[in-house]
Amino acid sequence: MPAPVVEAFPDGTFGIALGAAILPETAPSVWLDIRSNVGTLLLGLRPLLAPDDNGDGARRLVAGPLTRYEDAQQLCTAITARDVACQPAGFAGSPIDAP
Repeated sequence: MPAPVVEAFPDGTFGIALGAAILPETAPSVWLDIRSNVGTLLLGLRPLLAPDDNGDGARRLVAGPLTRYEDAQQLCTAITARDVACQPAGFAGSPIDAP
């Protein structure tokens, strides 16, 4: 997982990094899988693909936006309880074509 973000991005938003690093072409199906695993916890959030620190072409699936770091922490606690890796992150990246 990426290092936790404790400051908002310049536009004041936070996000949550979900699951393991993925290849960009798998993003829509991974997003659907995670949504089905966590139920309504992701309602109202949209997915983005952010660069992964490994430099191997993989990306991080980030959902948001959230306006407070504490909201990201609480959401991650609930998502982790459903066996999906989650960590607060900045909400920045490229949009994915998610159903």
